[in-house]
Amino acid sequence: AMSERLRRAARREAMGDMAAGLAHNLNNLLAAILPNIELALATTPEDSRPMLEDALQATQSAAELMRQMLSFVRTDSASMPRGPIDLVELVRETMRFCRRTFSSRIAIATHLSEDALRVLGQTSNLQQVLLNLCLNSRDAMADREHPHLSVSLHRAPDRAEAELVVTDNGVGMAPNVARRLG
Repeated sequence: AMSERLRRAARREAMGDMAAGLAHNLNNLLAAILPNIELALATTPEDSRPMLEDALQATQSAAELMRQMLSFVRTDSASMPRGPIDLVELVRETMRFCRRTFSSRIAIATHLSEDALRVLGQTSNLQQVLLNLCLNSRDAMADREHPHLSVSLHRAPDRAEAELVVTDNGVGMAPNVARRLG
């Protein structure tokens, strides 16, 4: 049991290092692409600009995504202390990220508690869980005509717990996957 946990922790650390290296290399490539697109935009006739403007927008979004990915993987979760986290702010920040990076076809709604909801944990771990749920939702809605993602966070009634719910109108889980969850 202990050796298995150590092996999993080492694997997570190696994957984090790999993701950080990948994000760093992609960020360097984007840093070379951005000025070239900006230069091309400055010297291109007006009728050809829309395609370059789209390329510039996509490259800027990719660069922002890489910056955020680097901030996620740079945190060494094993050495990060657990502390009080405001879940409302964490959800707001994560949903801003999703709104910037997901297709604009996806309607994203948030229903958040008016009050701060503090829990003890590691920000990067909780943010990664929420981001993974949202990515799964995004992927499940790929073929939907009007994809809709909703995230709600509130204090559970009569309990000192926070309740986070992520819903979408995607295809759902295959029966064999759903059975493994039970």
